[in-house]
Amino acid sequence: MISPLWDTVILALFGFLSGSIPFGYLISAARGVDIRKVGSGNIGTTNAMRALGTGWGIAIGLLDAVKGAVPAYLALQFSPLPGIVGAAAVLGHVFSPWLGFKGGKGIATTFAVFLVLAPFPALTGLGIWILLLLTAGYVSVASVLAAAALPVLIYVWSGWRP
Repeated sequence: MISPLWDTVILALFGFLSGSIPFGYLISAARGVDIRKVGSGNIGTTNAMRALGTGWGIAIGLLDAVKGAVPAYLALQFSPLPGIVGAAAVLGHVFSPWLGFKGGKGIATTFAVFLVLAPFPALTGLGIWILLLLTAGYVSVASVLAAAALPVLIYVWSGWRP
């Protein structure tokens, strides 16, 4: 493309704009619901499942994941700093300018970025998330603890052996 620095800047801007698309809000509004006024008030997957049903919630979760995965994948191809581009996509989701710099919690978007940049740790984290969800019964608890485990999982999967 242009240069490593400018490639990263351009891709980070693309990542932020991609991440900022409020799919939960747009889909719920098209269905006659302001998701920000229902349940937790969050525009993400869990609240969408409550407000719109499981199918729509899963669709929103997948769209939120894609808007993180695409910039991360492009960054792997064209930038020496793909983590910055992935972080920009997550920040776009969490601080969407289209919703007054308010957005979702970024769980699906973050997972997708890590799935592209560090697939084995991300999949292991998903397993931990599922296990915690089944035992604790709370998406938020499972999400926070799985996210906290991710740096350790990246370290372990990087080839370190005791």
